[in-house]
Amino acid sequence: MGCIMLLSALVVRAAIVAALLVFSSTEARAQNPPRLADDNAGHKPFPPIYDPYPSGLLPSDWSRR
Repeated sequence: MGCIMLLSALVVRAAIVAALLVFSSTEARAQNPPRLADDNAGHKPFPPIYDPYPSGLLPSDWSRR
């Protein structure tokens, strides 16, 4: 009887560990879906141009680059 109880306890523990591994990897994939290579190709915005002068200080016809 003791051998059967030990074997059944090991089977239950193995099933719990397997379930935890399966559900934890599924949750990780749901939070971070795989990206395609062309998802953001060429669509990254540029940072704003740095302008140290307050508006109105420079003449309006001044060419800003």
